[in-house]
Amino acid sequence: MTDDWGWWAGRDESVLAVGPLPTKEAAVQEALDQGEFDEIETPEGWRRLVYFAECRGEYYDCGECGNPPKPCAGCRGYLSADELHTMFARSRNAGSELHLYEDDLS
Repeated sequence: MTDDWGWWAGRDESVLAVGPLPTKEAAVQEALDQGEFDEIETPEGWRRLVYFAECRGEYYDCGECGNPPKPCAGCRGYLSADELHTMFARSRNAGSELHLYEDDLS
């Protein structure tokens, strides 16, 4: 289990797949770079929505082995299937941000 605070981000507030990173801005940018965002339509056009939180106490949620600090074979099966189940003992400073697509900047 990781006990240091770190910033995490992702496409869903319950699945923060990118992190830990030292700043919120770094976590959000990495999520955007990796495609870990949701797309929503606003009156101004399509936007990328990224959820973020500062978390600590990272562990994996696994039906085979419980909540280990390192993934077992069952956890690795989830990870290889792109179904990351990272859980956190504590979180703070959670929120979300809308981001423009690069095409909208011109």
